[in-house]
Amino acid sequence: LMLSLPHEKSDWNPYLEEILQSYKEFVKAVSEFQKVLLIAPKQSDFENFKDIKNVEYFKCDTNDTWIRDFGAIDIVENGHLKALDFTFNAWGNKFQSELDNAVNSKLFKEKFKEELKKVDFILEGGSIDFNGEGVMLTSSHCLLNENRNSHLNKT
Repeated sequence: LMLSLPHEKSDWNPYLEEILQSYKEFVKAVSEFQKVLLIAPKQSDFENFKDIKNVEYFKCDTNDTWIRDFGAIDIVENGHLKALDFTFNAWGNKFQSELDNAVNSKLFKEKFKEELKKVDFILEGGSIDFNGEGVMLTSSHCLLNENRNSHLNKT
């Protein structure tokens, strides 16, 4: 599980202490069963989590916390796991996203040392769902919106 931590430059700043406590409780519960990777802009952002086992850390600048929307998407191709990196533009350029959009490249190059396939398509990970059999469910309202992929249509 990858999580992007709230920080003072994110939308969470007014509630930072409270939300970080919630994140800590969540990470503590999840890390009992699986590894957790925390991403944050400063090394000091990880201090609150150092006492939790099964947690790894990656220092990287982010705009915000919504890694579900800007994180890489895993697929299986010919029996091999691959990661796809779509372009993220913060829900149609509503917010800054250049830092979030760079996280995957930096993470895969520096931490995972694995190839990441860049896909020239604007997408939020939360706007899609897969059934594991090659079928994807999404909304044309989101993916074909003028502020995302205006060059495409339903056909």
